[in-house]
Amino acid sequence: MRCITVSEKRIGDVVTNLKYKKNEVVIYFQSGNKVALSPETFTDFHLYAGKEVDNDELSNILHASSEDRYYVYCLKLFGKDLYSEKEIQTKLFSKGADEGIVISVTKKLKDLGLINDEAYANTFVHDIAQLRLYGKNKILYELRSKGISPNIVNSIELGHEEEKEKAFRYASILNRKYVKSPSEKKALQMIRSLIERGFDEKVAEEAVEACISPMDEESEKKLLDRYFELAKSKYSRKYVGYQLKEKIYLDLRKKGFHSKAIKETIEKGIEL
Repeated sequence: MRCITVSEKRIGDVVTNLKYKKNEVVIYFQSGNKVALSPETFTDFHLYAGKEVDNDELSNILHASSEDRYYVYCLKLFGKDLYSEKEIQTKLFSKGADEGIVISVTKKLKDLGLINDEAYANTFVHDIAQLRLYGKNKILYELRSKGISPNIVNSIELGHEEEKEKAFRYASILNRKYVKSPSEKKALQMIRSLIERGFDEKVAEEAVEACISPMDEESEKKLLDRYFELAKSKYSRKYVGYQLKEKIYLDLRKKGFHSKAIKETIEKGIEL
């Protein structure tokens, strides 16, 4: 059996060539493999053509190359949007980065000022939430889900007047969105949408009361008559008398029409 010397055990590969490109240095090895490093990372290794690289150094080179790739990936992300520390780490793990690389890349990004959860929270509150018209409950939920620390979240100040102003703006949008809904249903739709957007119920009700434009009586009567005929046609195939009236009544109530108007329409439109 041939004995393997300590020297042979340690040699991992031999550098055969180096190519310097704009944003990277490509290292070619005798084994046929090649590794790309950023110019900054390349200076951490004393590499040249003909150098024998032991297993430990080769492992460090491969690890540094991998770290460079993930770092560049993060820089591209930040070139398009803002991210919290948790969001970036989640993306790195999903790309296959190990914990050591995630920690190292996170530190680099923090040193550059790209990861700054306090600045991120302020930007989210005063820019993003303003643009998207988020209420305070939605804002706090989003920040917590993005991993912003409780200390930062609890330090955020959300003024009541600013909250009302956003609610009124969003209510105006909803008023146009639900323009074809009966008045009663429209108000409920608007309040529900405002609450889902993160506004307190009281603020939502105030905004709806101030911004809603109820459907005029003539238009609502025409709409009720149309839905009545559709419901009558649907249910009269199976029901008659009181059961038919009950089915139509429930159908029209779900659509948001007033109870009194529905009953009057049914009495006029169905003869027992």
